[in-house]
Amino acid sequence: MSLRKLIFLFTFVVWAEGFSQFRLNDYLSSVITESEIEIFDQQKLLLTGRKVNSPFIQDVDIRLRTNDLDASPEDFRFRLDIINPAEISANKSFREQYGKTLEARRNRVLNELLRSRYQKITEYQYYTSLLDRERSTLIYLQLLSTTDYGKAEISDLLKIDQDLLDTELRIKKILSSIHQIELEIRSDFSFEGSLELEESSFISIAQMTRVLSLDSSYVSPYVTEAENEITLTEKEFDYDVSRAKSSIGFVQPEMDIDRGNEISEHLGFQLGFKVPIVNNNQARQQYEKIEILEDNSRLDQLKEENQLTIAQYEAEFKSLLESLDLINERAKRFETIEDSPVSKLSDDLGRIKYQRRLQFLALEYEFKLREVYLDLLKEKGKLSQLPRVNYLSGLLEEF
Repeated sequence: MSLRKLIFLFTFVVWAEGFSQFRLNDYLSSVITESEIEIFDQQKLLLTGRKVNSPFIQDVDIRLRTNDLDASPEDFRFRLDIINPAEISANKSFREQYGKTLEARRNRVLNELLRSRYQKITEYQYYTSLLDRERSTLIYLQLLSTTDYGKAEISDLLKIDQDLLDTELRIKKILSSIHQIELEIRSDFSFEGSLELEESSFISIAQMTRVLSLDSSYVSPYVTEAENEITLTEKEFDYDVSRAKSSIGFVQPEMDIDRGNEISEHLGFQLGFKVPIVNNNQARQQYEKIEILEDNSRLDQLKEENQLTIAQYEAEFKSLLESLDLINERAKRFETIEDSPVSKLSDDLGRIKYQRRLQFLALEYEFKLREVYLDLLKEKGKLSQLPRVNYLSGLLEEF
């Protein structure tokens, strides 16, 4: 095989492997292929068709009349009922608002689907980091079990064996959790090879704090959807009112064979106009007004709940941040005694137990901070806001 072919083959293999491996941005961007999103795109497509437009002619009637039982008609009438222009205008306004409401619903669902995908990634990253630390603990415990401490207490030997067993069991449980999450991710997004996430590429705690403080303004997708739903109900109400007076009248060309001798004498027409005095739907329209008032009341309540939820998340983020600082401070203090010489197995066991606790607490609080950070972005509608950003990336890349 020539050198040129070898180079081409090598390049193709590298390219194919890179193309098929897992990329977080690709995983997040593929959310628009979910059936929950595609249904909105299909609905919007139907909304642009001609069948949602109001026709200018409401009804068409053809009427025949005979003067006797003879099957030959003597009178022909062609009647056109003309639709009220107010109904055409109300339908157009309703259709435009329907499109805005569909977009608001789509944005809210997209926001929630992205939060779900972020959740799977943060959990996967948490368990893989936890696995690394448990494996380090296992290695250290195995080293301790082979170290000569002279005459060790039987209770210490039993303790280290118990710790070894507990660590191995935790590792098996973590591996099972990782496998389950990976299966869920693969069901969302097909890719070849293993799922690998570099912890160094993830957003830091300092960056998360900066992202949350950069832009205090937000538009809640839940409030936006509710506002659009109310406006849609109002437009539907206007449309129903216009339909109650749908026809403004009629035009009726006619031909009577028995009337006159000339063609002009046989032909004629009638015009009719509706007089808008009676409204048969006034009771129903009044009930709809009451429902709109209730919807507005629920909207005010939703706004208050949204503001309260965001305030609670912000307070929780601050509290977790302070707790993590306290844990990191203890970890630095531990470094000063970590290398102190010990002569008893129980001392080494106590030291590794405390070190493990500090490491696992730090990992747990970092995970909680990421969760609250993403929940805040979700409540503020940032996850689905254009341009869409990978909020777990240290580079905050767009996708």
